[in-house]
Amino acid sequence: MQDWIDLDAYRSARQQEINDARKTAENDPERAEKLRRLKEQIRAGTYQADIKDIAMQLAAAMDPMTG
Repeated sequence: MQDWIDLDAYRSARQQEINDARKTAENDPERAEKLRRLKEQIRAGTYQADIKDIAMQLAAAMDPMTG
């Protein structure tokens, strides 16, 4: 068992995930518009997170049956 992480491989994988997400946003106009509105709200200080949605996402992420 390894006790170390290959940071270069990790960084490369994360960068690929970021690039993939950007491509998805560019190809999905609805998602791009939603992100634009969210960023606008954050900059204006008017963004309010949907606590129930966040709680459901956290619960799903922690559920061993879904991951």
